[in-house]
Amino acid sequence: MNDDTMLMKPLQVGLEPGPPVRTATTTFVRAEPGHLVHWQSLWVSLVDHHWATLAVVPVGPWPRGSEVTGRLVDAARSMCQAAFSVEDPSNVPDEVGRAILPLTSPLLAPASALVARNVDAALLVVSLGRDTLSNARAVRDLIGPEKFVGCLVVREGDLEREPWESR
Repeated sequence: MNDDTMLMKPLQVGLEPGPPVRTATTTFVRAEPGHLVHWQSLWVSLVDHHWATLAVVPVGPWPRGSEVTGRLVDAARSMCQAAFSVEDPSNVPDEVGRAILPLTSPLLAPASALVARNVDAALLVVSLGRDTLSNARAVRDLIGPEKFVGCLVVREGDLEREPWESR
């Protein structure tokens, strides 16, 4: 079994609708990322880990960290929780809450690893069919596995729809 096959097999379960699956250190959310309720489930799973700053770290060039960050901020606000994207500091809510930092893959911009090491937590974003297990491991090792509180698996097209739209 090569690295690509190993990445696909265990992470495909993250695409089936249903409740979050928790492991010792990571939460895999079973969701179709186009649905707001699934982004809310991801948000609730992330909040359980007690952080004030979260880095959204994609393995490769797609999706951009800002695409995921925007969905997370929308999900938090839809649940009346204060969160903002550091990418858009003009949008900081009155009650500051949690800061989410959209990053570029550390494999493309090594400075991203430095930023991710200095936040409270990180969310790994894997593009199904594009990212390899070896690249996901490389990103994990650059930042440190202890920083990651979850992994979001997205398919091409999942972030093109608005969160309230279904397939």
